[in-house]
Amino acid sequence: MSITNLNEKDRVISREFVHHSSEMRCNTIHFITDELICENLTETMIQFKNSTYCSNHAKSLKRIVEADDVEKIEVKPSFICPAKSCTAKLTFKMFWTNSCCAAAIRKHLMEVDSLLEPAEEKLKKSEQELARIDKLQSDTLVELQKMRNQALKRKNEDKEDVDTIKAAKRRIVETTVFARYLCENTSCKKEFSLNYKTNKNIECVLRCGHSLCLECVERGIKTGVNVCPVEGCTRTFTKTTFTRKK
Repeated sequence: MSITNLNEKDRVISREFVHHSSEMRCNTIHFITDELICENLTETMIQFKNSTYCSNHAKSLKRIVEADDVEKIEVKPSFICPAKSCTAKLTFKMFWTNSCCAAAIRKHLMEVDSLLEPAEEKLKKSEQELARIDKLQSDTLVELQKMRNQALKRKNEDKEDVDTIKAAKRRIVETTVFARYLCENTSCKKEFSLNYKTNKNIECVLRCGHSLCLECVERGIKTGVNVCPVEGCTRTFTKTTFTRKK
């Protein structure tokens, strides 16, 4: 007995249990050797092009599945006792109840019981495999979280180093003689650039002696607010009254 036969709709009865007076059988042949590979019966047989097939093989044959001229036949033959113990003649459904005699019941129980141990062993292996994968996933997540925490710590430490260096540079620029390298417009305070060809932050010296970046000078001339922005200085500047550092 197979697990398939525990499913009522897929049950197959071997030819050996068919009463000798019945000629019905499955006629499935091997597509290469032309040898008969099935003589079993199912409760519903399929008639196609003068051949009869059990429902299991009919479902697997594309030419039958896609055909329109298929006839379903209810199996009528009688079957002998599953345990070959009594002389009862059984219908298809009666055969599967195994209730014709005590020997048939015992045989059926033993057959079903024989399927249980390997099925439980297979289930145990599946459960072990699932548990192994779950543990691997859990361990991987823990390791990834650990790696992320370490990377985050390094990033924070590196950012702290960058912030410390920037702060030190800012203190030097703002509190020493290098302060003269900043635009004296209090709303700008950009560091002068040495890229005299393209950068707007190059140093421009007004006639009053104060230094602004080119961007502040050009904006003042364009808007008409062309008074030196240094506190206490009221000198004006035009396009011709400042000197660009070159």
